[in-house]
Amino acid sequence: SDDGEVQALEGFVNDISERKRAEHALAESERFLATLVGNLPGFVFRMQADPPFTLRYISAGVAEITGFTPDEVLGWSMDEYLSHIHPSDHVAFVAAIEAGVRGEPFEAEFRITTKDGAERWFWEQGEAVKDDSGNAVAIEAFVMDVTERKIAEGGLAESERFLSTLVANLPGFVLRCSVGPPFILQYASQGALDLLGWDPAELLGKDVAPVLEGINPDDSERFFGVIFKAIETGEPFEVEFRAKTRAGVERWFWEQGEVIRDATGNPLAIEAFVMDVTERKLAEEALINSEERFRDLF
Repeated sequence: SDDGEVQALEGFVNDISERKRAEHALAESERFLATLVGNLPGFVFRMQADPPFTLRYISAGVAEITGFTPDEVLGWSMDEYLSHIHPSDHVAFVAAIEAGVRGEPFEAEFRITTKDGAERWFWEQGEAVKDDSGNAVAIEAFVMDVTERKIAEGGLAESERFLSTLVANLPGFVLRCSVGPPFILQYASQGALDLLGWDPAELLGKDVAPVLEGINPDDSERFFGVIFKAIETGEPFEVEFRAKTRAGVERWFWEQGEVIRDATGNPLAIEAFVMDVTERKLAEEALINSEERFRDLF
């Protein structure tokens, strides 16, 4: 009015509910992502996809497994990464990053020297972030410490090497077959070729009936009686018997083993060691004959 009294108010009202909901959703998404990344057993990173491959983001988990804080490593280039990676693993690491640049998912294992000088094994998996044209603009990946697994694998490999060497030098052969009949061969060491003339590769996965048929008829009932008793009772077994080799030569053999069972006690397989005792048996027979001839003298 003319006297300055406010007669009315004019304004503009806009519904921003959708924007507020979007802001809330974004905040919740970022909170969830931060919680997820913070609880990963390792760390995530993002680097640019072209030289010098500068590190643009790395999660706090890097400090726990490498000793380096995010602030210490942010901005690192490829050369700085490689300075902490074992020289023997440079090729694998670079190849993985190059695969990412090409737009391919990648995976690599490599050793890193941590901040305190310790050497640890790491496993990395990631892929490229692409622009609308399909070009890689960044590399994102997850990294975790796999040192304990690698140590376990190394121990297993050494154990297998030792076992392989031991088995190869046994004066006989070891075998594993299903609880039969049929007795399906699951494993036999190469010594079977030397003793019986049968190459394990020929019988692997097959019934060993051709070998068992070579057992002397006078020993067959006793042999199978011992085996089936072990299957029934679960006790270790031991048996001597005569059997023909693949070439038709009869030899004496000694076998010792046991039946392997599952957690509920059901028989799974027979594992045994077999050796040729022909010379011992001949020596025993010769001794018996000698003693008989000596007694006949008196």
